[in-house]
Amino acid sequence: MLAYILLNPISPRYLDNDSFDIFYLNSEKGALGLSLHEIIHFVWFYVWNNHFNDNYKEYETPNLKWILSEMVVEPIMRDERVKSINPYFEGGGCMYPYFNILKIEDKPILDIL
Repeated sequence: MLAYILLNPISPRYLDNDSFDIFYLNSEKGALGLSLHEIIHFVWFYVWNNHFNDNYKEYETPNLKWILSEMVVEPIMRDERVKSINPYFEGGGCMYPYFNILKIEDKPILDIL
């Protein structure tokens, strides 16, 4: 997996060649946090694909599979093993706060995922 430090402030990931971009103005702390975030996506999609054997093209926005991948990043980041090495996620808020209120049959969707 490669991380390219570039001028692109969006910091996209490229599943087809196992790489992602990091905006050059990120701090060391920000670059580490962003890298962990993207690595979680790569692992999530790898596991998902091994389970469902679907198409990697379905893992990009605005597909539901992409949304689910964004939903799982924070719960994984909260795991002490990851949280302890991520200086950018110091108990911080959710990147997408509305994920915290979504429910399936009265159960928080983040608990289900």
